[in-house]
Amino acid sequence: FRTMIQWNDGKNPQNFLIGGSWDLRGYPRWNIPGTRFFVMNHELRFPLIDEINLKLPFGGFGFHSIRGALFMDFGNAWGGQFTDGSIILGRQKFDGILSSVGTGFRVNLFGFLVLRFDWGKMFDLRGYKFFGRLKMPGNRDRFIATRYGDTRTDGFGGRNNDGALIESRRWSRGVFFQFWFGWDF
Repeated sequence: FRTMIQWNDGKNPQNFLIGGSWDLRGYPRWNIPGTRFFVMNHELRFPLIDEINLKLPFGGFGFHSIRGALFMDFGNAWGGQFTDGSIILGRQKFDGILSSVGTGFRVNLFGFLVLRFDWGKMFDLRGYKFFGRLKMPGNRDRFIATRYGDTRTDGFGGRNNDGALIESRRWSRGVFFQFWFGWDF
């Protein structure tokens, strides 16, 4: 379990950028700007395969410590601005929660590097109603990209070029496969 909360204020607050493999999995890397953000990561790691070896006539190689993972991430950023001080999102208030859930596996290389493979589903919980009654905080006015190069008709929420609210509830929206090489948090 990991939680990050950061708040930047003042005459020229700097933006934080979230999204990607280390905070909100599935969302494009560093694609959600804001001077304030929170992220909660929940991950359950478990042993999957202890060792796989491939023996060849001229040598061989193997993989050790292959682990499975189930994860759930929550978070959002708000209140962003351009570096010249002009405002991107206005005095935007917190507009709700974005999340992702999924599964994957990790392969330990050389004892300190990790190959991570994740696949899952992104969810836009901003203003979402559960059981027709319980409403999550926020609204869907701000567009959130779910892939690099999303047009205003893709992604989550937001308004199109004509100002009409984009409301799409396709299950396939936000399904992702992600690969990362580095170290685990």
